[in-house]
Amino acid sequence: MPQDAALIRALEGSWCVSDDVGKTCWGYDTFLADGTVQSCGIIPETKKSFRAKASFKVIGATACYEVTGSDDLTSFPVGSKFCAKVLAIDDKSQRYKHLDTGETLTTYRVPTSRVNCLGDAG
Repeated sequence: MPQDAALIRALEGSWCVSDDVGKTCWGYDTFLADGTVQSCGIIPETKKSFRAKASFKVIGATACYEVTGSDDLTSFPVGSKFCAKVLAIDDKSQRYKHLDTGETLTTYRVPTSRVNCLGDAG
């Protein structure tokens, strides 16, 4: 399991947030080498589109995020912070545990060219 700088490198690129094991994506997270992540998509429960941007830091196998820009302040309030422990990551998927909620989630790697909503939030 990569940690610290190796985990940052493993996270780089785009990830699909999916409810059907990556067949379709309702959201995307794109991790950039500059320590930011851009997220976008349509929230399934509300059908509301969103764009958000966060900074992230990795300590060991834990990534901590702070939202720095958002067009959906209800779902992604600017200044909100959260951490997730990466449990497994490879070239196809990453599984992580949201430390605030205890929920374990999986996202699926996709080519950045497949992400159709990249842009600067905020």
